[in-house]
Amino acid sequence: MITYLVVFIITFVIAFLLTPLVRILSIKMKWLDFPGPRRINQKPMPRGGGIAIYAAFVSALLWF
Repeated sequence: MITYLVVFIITFVIAFLLTPLVRILSIKMKWLDFPGPRRINQKPMPRGGGIAIYAAFVSALLWF
């Protein structure tokens, strides 16, 4: 049980630290989702959030 908790904490911390970095990178690289008739956002939003979550998940898997 403790192993699952450790993996969860590692994944959470890595995702928490990577998300702002990926957001900044997405804005600089112009990976944005622009508002349109089929979008709910009112201003351009970065589209790279999944990269941070995926990287955190993979790094936790490789940790063990």
